[in-house]
Amino acid sequence: MSARELAGVFDGPAETSTRMVVFTTRARRRDGRSFTARDSVHYFLKSSTRKLPPPLKYLPESYLEDPVVFVSHLPSLLASEFVRPLTRVNYHNAIEASCLIPFAMGEPMQPGELFPIWRGIDPLQADACANDPAWEKIMAPHRFPCDQNAVFLDGGFSLKMPFRIFDGDERFKGLSEFTRCDKTIVFCCDPQGLLWETSMRLRFLNDWDPLRQAIKNRQLFVVYPDHKVEASFLCTSHAKTMRTFERGREQGRRVLGSERFNDFLNMN
Repeated sequence: MSARELAGVFDGPAETSTRMVVFTTRARRRDGRSFTARDSVHYFLKSSTRKLPPPLKYLPESYLEDPVVFVSHLPSLLASEFVRPLTRVNYHNAIEASCLIPFAMGEPMQPGELFPIWRGIDPLQADACANDPAWEKIMAPHRFPCDQNAVFLDGGFSLKMPFRIFDGDERFKGLSEFTRCDKTIVFCCDPQGLLWETSMRLRFLNDWDPLRQAIKNRQLFVVYPDHKVEASFLCTSHAKTMRTFERGREQGRRVLGSERFNDFLNMN
């Protein structure tokens, strides 16, 4: 992020500043052991089969998955194991974790790499101040027992479209109120405009009554490709990637200039 973007998110009064919310997944082995390269392969296979019909999806049962959300200007009363502060220190790693597919894109993020503050010589060494009593006291609110041997990776595994989980999950009730807004714009990568609760496409949202009502009431606007998306998540062709980018940018210009979008913005 540029200096201007960072200032827009993290500087200024919390009441008026832009709020940035990053969704990640905390993954743990059910046997309590450390995450290994083999586990990364399992998650790669899980992601690779996400678009297949349910009987053909790879859904390993050896893991526990929790949605963990990082939020800028987070009030201390809302902070918890599942809702954590997003700061200038951890925003980059949180964003990386939110889209990281193990094995295909690198190693999953370690909990210590997502601490909201540091006091080490090298900020890349999350435990540079370990065993320092003063440091341990400061970090105590940001350490959670279930983080032990856990990793953080692509938020889409446990939470892609947070509508329904925000609506009924007590862990996120306070955050739901904190981030509530009058109008919401969703960018969906499915050319048919299909909204799924997670990237594994197990729960479909388009027929969910509150979501349909929000669209009807001009509270929700869904933008999705009007063309087949050429580049997949494993695409290695720069030319294909740029064609996909340019087609998306051209569609974005059309959407911004459309009567339907402007009606959505201007309707009270």
